[in-house]
Amino acid sequence: MAQFVGRWKMESYDPNIEEFMTASNTPDAMKSVLISEFAKGSTFMYDYSRTGTTWNMKTITPFGELENTFPEGQPTASKLVDGRDVTTVITVDGNKLVEKATGVDVTVVAERTVSGDTMTSKYSCKIM
Repeated sequence: MAQFVGRWKMESYDPNIEEFMTASNTPDAMKSVLISEFAKGSTFMYDYSRTGTTWNMKTITPFGELENTFPEGQPTASKLVDGRDVTTVITVDGNKLVEKATGVDVTVVAERTVSGDTMTSKYSCKIM
C-alpha cells in the first residue's frame, strides 16, 4: 500500500459530481460551494501517510483542511468534507484502498487505486 502514500492533486472530476452530491445528501450550501470551486479550477490536495496499519488522510481545499486518522479495519469517528459526522472504516482489498463512511442518512464508499503517478477514486453511496 506504499503506492498511496504521498501528496495527490485532484486533476479532474466526474462531470456527474453534482448528481452524486445530491444522491449522497450533501447539504445544498456545501454542494454550491464545491461546484463553484470546481468550476473555478481551484486546487484540491490530498495527503496520505501510513504508520504501521494506521492511515492519516488530509484533505486540503480552498476553504480549509480536514484531517482524519484511521486504524485499518477499525471503525473510527470522523467527518466528511461537508462536516457531517460519520463512522469510517479503512480497508485494503488487493490493490484498492477502500474507505467506507457511514452516517445517519448515508453510506459513502470510496475505492482508490494507483497506476503510476495517478490515483483514481471511485465513489458510491447508499441512502439509509
